[in-house]
Amino acid sequence: MEVAIIKAQIVESQKATTMARFLYGLNRDIQDIVELHYYSSISTLVHQASKGKERRKEKLLKRDKSLKKGMHPSKATKKRAWTHCFSMSK
Repeated sequence: MEVAIIKAQIVESQKATTMARFLYGLNRDIQDIVELHYYSSISTLVHQASKGKERRKEKLLKRDKSLKKGMHPSKATKKRAWTHCFSMSK
């Protein structure tokens, strides 16, 4: 990629490179949230990533609470139930 940039004589700012590396170093869930927002500086990008991380954490906590209340069965429980129904006895 860098060879192609050099051959095309494209000058990329250090700021853009730093922001791209930071963005693609994030978890995929947080990347998806951050990419939906506009950011023009590294501080804005970091702020958006922090907000995305908090949203992800809140979403996981809500899901865990609903699982404990028995509102949504987990995939593991479903799989175990199906396996138990079709197990062969000797």
